[in-house]
Formats: sequence, C-alpha cells, structure tokens
Amino acid sequence: LLVLRSTLEYSSDLLPTEEIKQVLQCIFSVMKFTGLSTDDGEAEEKIEMKVDTEVMFPVEAISQACSFVEVICKSEKADQVGRKFLLQRLLTPLLETEGIDPEIFTGHTSNSKVLISLLKSSRFLLEGSDLNGHVVKPLLNYALENIVLASFCDDVDARSSFHDLIKHCISTELVSDDDRLLCALQFARNGNWDTWKLCINNDLTGVANSMPYIKDALSDHSNESSHVGALTSIADMMKDCPNLVPTIFRSVGPHVLELFHLYGTHQLQGNSRTVTCATSMKIVMFTFQHLSSPPSVDGVKEASFLNVIFGVLVGIVTYNGLPNEPSSNSASDPALGRMCAQFFVHVLRSSPAAFKQCMATVDANVRATLESAIRADMSGYANRAAPVKKKLNLKSFKN
Repeated sequence: LLVLRSTLEYSSDLLPTEEIKQVLQCIFSVMKFTGLSTDDGEAEEKIEMKVDTEVMFPVEAISQACSFVEVICKSEKADQVGRKFLLQRLLTPLLETEGIDPEIFTGHTSNSKVLISLLKSSRFLLEGSDLNGHVVKPLLNYALENIVLASFCDDVDARSSFHDLIKHCISTELVSDDDRLLCALQFARNGNWDTWKLCINNDLTGVANSMPYIKDALSDHSNESSHVGALTSIADMMKDCPNLVPTIFRSVGPHVLELFHLYGTHQLQGNSRTVTCATSMKIVMFTFQHLSSPPSVDGVKEASFLNVIFGVLVGIVTYNGLPNEPSSNSASDPALGRMCAQFFVHVLRSSPAAFKQCMATVDANVRATLESAIRADMSGYANRAAPVKKKLNLKSFKN
C-alpha cells in the first residue's frame, strides 16, 4: 500500500483504474469499525472478533489503507474511479456509527483512524465536484449529529476532521442561510460552542438569536466547561468580526464581567480559572478598542465604560495582589493582578482623556489601588524596601 500510494502521488497515470478499483474493494473490506454490536447477547463474540481483527490488521496496516483511500479521493483518479462509487463505500461504514456506543473509539486506535479517514476522504470528494444536495446534506447532517464521537477518539485530528467537513458543506450554495441558522442554534442550545461558531459564520442575525443561549451558559455557575467554551467563542468572534462587538457586549457583557469577578476573586473555583480570566480580559480589551476607535476628544464616552471595568479589575487586584506585593488570600494569583495592571497602563497610554475622566469620578480607595498598580507595572514590579506613595502625574500623558 505504501508503494502504491507513493506511485499515485508521483503520477496517477502509472496505475490503471481497474486495478485501483480492485485494491479499493479490498481496502474497504478492512476499513470497518469493530465492536459495533448493540446486542448484549453478542457482546462476547464481538469483543473476540475485535481482537482477531486487530491481530490480522495491525494499526499500521489500517493507517496505510486509510492513507491510500485519502490519496485517491483528493486526486484526479477520483473522477476515473467514480466519485459516487467512492462516496457509497465511505458512507456505508459512517452510517453504521449512528446511535452506537461511542466507547468503541476510546482506546481503539484503529477505529479512530478509520473514522477520521472516512471524514477526510468524504470532504476531498466534495471539493471541486458538482455533487448535488442528495450527497452534501446527508454528510452535513451526519457530521452535525455525530460530532460528539470526536470526544471519544484518541486522535486529536478527529474534531478537526468533523469541523472541516462541516465548514465545506455549509459553505456550498446547497445549504441555505436558514438551515445554517437552525444548525447554529441547535449547537448553541447544546453548548457545543466551537461547532456553533462554524455554523454562525459571523452572521449578525445568527449571533443575536444565539445570545439567550450564551447568557444561559455564562449564568450557569455550576458548569465550568460551558464558561470556557462560550467565552472563547465570543472572544474569537469579536476578534474576527469587530462590527459584532457592540451586539455581543450589550447582550452578555454583564455576565462576562460577573464571571471575571467571581473567578478572579476565587468565589468560583476550577482548573480553568486562569483561562477564564484571561479570555474575559480579551473580551474587555476588544470592547474597549472598539469603543475608543477613534477616541473621543473629552473621553466621556469611554469613561462611563471604564468606571464599570475598573471596579471589577480593582477587586481582582485587591484579592490577588501584584508580583511585588503578593496577597495572603486563599489561592491568590499575582499574575491575575498583573494582567489587570497592564490593562490600566494600556488605557492610560492609549486614551489619557478617558482615563482622567474616569479617575475623577472613582472612589478614593479604587483610585489608590489603580495608581499603585500602574506604578508597579511601569516600574517592572521592582521591590522597594520602603515604598513611597506618590501622586500619579497624569499631565505627562497627553492626547
């Protein structure tokens, strides 16, 4: 198979089409999933069959077979062999996985490799072809309904293989905007945020319709994984499509800031605390950049936003301390304090008028923490034996 694949990659004319078909027939008899039975009475037999299959066809042999099929499907030989013939052979094992126990992919490398190869090969056949909706829509539906299988596969390529197939299918004219929106809302409802982002495709109407589901995900304080997924998708969308920033922040901004505060002050705990805070800061930064582009002359527009943001960030600095002044609070992390201090300095340098407006209205304790954090960040967090509190000179920062 390795020699045949290398020959094909060198020149597809060197192998006759009929011989390739014969090889493919043999390969497709091997590219099957083991342990598919849902009948408890046959469980022992199926387990034994799985062992025999893996002995007869080692993972490396399965891998070579999969690679050969992929090369055929993305070469001009696909037309000579017949795209419909190939798709038929690919769809048969794929459809067998619908409604099965996904555990057949956990720890079973050959099953994962076969699934990934079937998805890749199907996408290769769709690219550059004029196959109609009778093929595209079933493949799209399969990928959308079975993407959960990727979570059980040992291979990290599984999720990207599903995503690549979905992206190609929804980019065709055969899938309507209404169908894309329905798919996106379904994934938002289920909290599958990376696939939601694929389907929504930065569409303003779709984003607006999805906001209630994002709010629900961010408001559920017991589901840590939903926080990371939703926040990451929001941040990515703001970065890729700045015109969506106002719509997104108006809808879910308060929920983002609430999570930022709760994780930042350790009222919500979890392994994703740092990621959640960093992603929340990205959302704040993207929103501020959009609001201050271009900056207003007097800074009043930005100051009202900063008043709220500074209140949240000062609370995080107070709880976690700074690298040169660590806090004794439980699970305090000076890196979170530094992240907030860096934002203060960014605002001071990029929008001094807005910073001055904000500083004129904040509470004295908030102002003192702000000034202390800015001095620490601008001095590189140098430790001083006897810190001397100096008034921050805002006049040196000019518009």
